[in-house]
Amino acid sequence: MESEHLPEIKTSNNKDNVKKESTSTQELQLPHVFKLYLVDVEKSLIQAWEEELTKISEKFTSTNSTKRLTVQVCNSTFQTLLQTNQVDCMVSPANSFGLMDGGLDYYITEYYGGVDELIPVVQKEIEKEWCGEQNVGTCTLVDLRDLIKKLKENHPDLSKQDKFPGYLAHCPTMRTPKSLDSHDDIVYRCTWAMLTSIRKHNANVLENPNGNHERINSVICAGFGTGVGGFSEITCAKQMMLAIKHFVEAPVNNETKRINDHEGWGGNWLIQWSYARKIESSVNSAQFRKEQSIQQEQTSEKISKEAIAYKFWQKFQKEREEIQNSINDLYTKSKSSIPKLCEEILVRINTLERKATDATIYLPGYDQRQLILTEIVPKSKFTFKSRKPVFTNGSGEKGTKTEERNTSTTITSNNTSSIINENFQIVTLNNKQNVYLTINSYLSSPNDSKKIIDFHISNLQSCFINLVCKNVIIGAIHIKGLKDCVIIAGPVGSSILINDCENCVLVVACHQFRMHTSKQMNVYLHVTSYPIIEDCNSIKFAPYTLSIPGLDKMFEAAKLDQNNNKYNKVEDFNWLRQQASPNWNLLDEKCLRKDWPLIGDDERERVVSEDELKITLNEILENKQCV
Repeated sequence: MESEHLPEIKTSNNKDNVKKESTSTQELQLPHVFKLYLVDVEKSLIQAWEEELTKISEKFTSTNSTKRLTVQVCNSTFQTLLQTNQVDCMVSPANSFGLMDGGLDYYITEYYGGVDELIPVVQKEIEKEWCGEQNVGTCTLVDLRDLIKKLKENHPDLSKQDKFPGYLAHCPTMRTPKSLDSHDDIVYRCTWAMLTSIRKHNANVLENPNGNHERINSVICAGFGTGVGGFSEITCAKQMMLAIKHFVEAPVNNETKRINDHEGWGGNWLIQWSYARKIESSVNSAQFRKEQSIQQEQTSEKISKEAIAYKFWQKFQKEREEIQNSINDLYTKSKSSIPKLCEEILVRINTLERKATDATIYLPGYDQRQLILTEIVPKSKFTFKSRKPVFTNGSGEKGTKTEERNTSTTITSNNTSSIINENFQIVTLNNKQNVYLTINSYLSSPNDSKKIIDFHISNLQSCFINLVCKNVIIGAIHIKGLKDCVIIAGPVGSSILINDCENCVLVVACHQFRMHTSKQMNVYLHVTSYPIIEDCNSIKFAPYTLSIPGLDKMFEAAKLDQNNNKYNKVEDFNWLRQQASPNWNLLDEKCLRKDWPLIGDDERERVVSEDELKITLNEILENKQCV
C-alpha cells in the first residue's frame, strides 16, 4: 500500500525571493500533482497559513516528492508573483453570478483587460454549466486562452508578456456580497472544489493528450472568505489546510478502500461510514475557531456585526501603519529601487482602499460604527492624501450648532459632521423633511474645500440634496430610507450604495453603484462598472446629464473615465433569465432632463425659500413619471 504524502511546505515572505521553479514532465503525470501558490499581502493570513501548514508536517512523513501536491506560501501580490513564475490557473473567490468587480476580483479583472473583457467570458461558462447562477462552494474552470490571445492582438505591448494564467477557477464563497455565517464550512468546500476540479481537469488531459485543453501544473489562490465574508485569518487557514490535507490523503485512502473491497460494498460498510464520519468530524472542528475575543462578542447578530467591524478596523489600521513605514523607509533605499518599491506601495494602497469599499456591505450603520470606534480605536496621524479611507476613528464632532434661518429651508449648519483628519471628513444627513441641503453647509472654512468627504444620508423626505462642489472630492455616498427626494452629486471617487428608497431622482457618477429594496426611482448615472440592483422595481436609468463648468476636472479628481459609462448594463440579482428584467428599464429619450435647478455655477451658498423648494421638487418628481 502506498504511504501517505504530505504537501511540500515552502514559504516566501520576501516578494523578491519568490523563485521560478519547474517540475519535470515525469513528475507531473498524476492528475493530483501540481503546485499551489497561496498568495496574500496580509501578514496575519500568511502567518496563519504557515502555522497550519507546519501542523500538517508534524503528522505525516513525506516519502515521494513526485506524487504529491506542493504548497508555497507567498507574502506577495499575484501580479508580483507572475513576474517571476509561469502559472497556469488563477482562483477567483467571487459570487454566484460572476460579477468580478470588487476586492481581489477587481484586480484579476483589470489584469485581463477589464470588466468588459473577462466578466462576459466567465458568465458565459456559468450560464453553460449552471444556467447563470453557480452554486456556492463549487468550482467552474474557465478557459481564458482565447481571451489572452485577443488581448495580445489588441495590445502589442503585451505580446512579449507570457504571464497570463490560461485558466480561471471560479469558486463562489457567496451568492451575492455579504458577511458569511460564522459556523459555515464554505472555505473548506471552496478549497476542496478547487483542488478536485483541477485534478479532474488534469485527468481528462491525461486521458486525451491530443485534446484542446492543457494540463494545469500551477495555481495561484488567495484566502477564501476573509474580505467581505468576514472570516478570520485563523479560520480561513484551518479550513483551507484541512481541505489540502484531505486532498493529499485521498489517493492513499482510495487505495485502502480498493484493497479492502474484496467482499464488496456491503462487507465494507462499517469502514466506509467510519471514514465518512472521520472527515465530517474534522471539518466540523475547523468551522470558524475564531479568536477568543471575537467569539465572546458573537452573542447576537448585532454584536457579531460589531465584532466584524472592530476586527476590520484593526486590520485596516495595521496595514495602514505598515504602508506608512514602507513610505518612510524609501528615504533609506537606493534610487534605482525606489520606482519598484513605490509601485508595490501603490498596489497595497489600492488593495486597502478596495477592501474598505467592500467592507461597507457588512458593516453596521454609521452611528454604531462611530460609537464602537470612539471607544476602541486610537487616533492616528496617518492620512491618504489622494486616497479615501472609508471609516472614521471617532475623533468627535465638528463646529457648533447654529439656528436655521427663519425665512429659508436651507440648512446651513449641522452637528453630524466628523473630521477624521485634515484631509478627510464624514458627513451624516438624517431625519429631515422639506429642506434644501448643500455640500457647502458642511465646510467650516475655505481650507475645507480640499477635503475628501463621505456622505451617509438617511431618513429624509421631500428634500433636495445638492452635493455639487468643484473643489471637494466625494469619497462615497451611502443612502437609506429616502422618499420624494432629489440628489444631485458631482463625480464620486468610489461607491454609491442605496437601500430602502422610494420615488426619488438621483443624478450621480461613481465607480460602483448598488441599489437594494427600492422602487419608483429615476437614476441619471455614470458608472464604470456594472450597476447592480436587488429586490427593486420600477427603476429607470439614464445617462448622467449634469452639465456645469469644470465638470471634466471633477471627473479627473474622482479618477472616473468619462468615456466609460455602463449605466445601461444593469445586473438584476432577482432576475436570472435571459430575457430583460421587468424591474428596470431605460428612461425614454424624450423624458431625459438636462437642466437641473438649484445647481449654480459658483460655490456660494444659496438661500432657497420653502415655496421655491416645494415647486422645484414637485416639478422634478412629476416629470419623472414621463412615459
